[in-house]
Amino acid sequence: MRYLVLLLLSFNICFAQTIQPIKKGQDAPYSGYVIDSKFEKAIRKEARQLDLERNKNEVLRQLGQVRDREVDFYKEQAREAKKDLKREKFKKVIYTILGVIAGGGAIYLGSKIAK
Repeated sequence: MRYLVLLLLSFNICFAQTIQPIKKGQDAPYSGYVIDSKFEKAIRKEARQLDLERNKNEVLRQLGQVRDREVDFYKEQAREAKKDLKREKFKKVIYTILGVIAGGGAIYLGSKIAK
């Protein structure tokens, strides 16, 4: 029974608004608003512009997300480059110290052998 009532109501709601062309000055067969084609075209144009604005806003939001990801990527690249640079500087310092020690050891050894 419940389904029958819902079915009847859905048919009533679905077909409640029908479009019937009427001429200017003619009485409408129903109560409500009557619009002319100029008004309808203007409403459609505004609806299209609104859709375009929504699409534009979505594209701009997506571009902002891409830009944020790019910034994060470049920050990570900068961090990695900094680490590599520190590693290379550390290697140079270690090699210099080892060279000084090896050179000092060679001189010391040479002076011992020469005596």
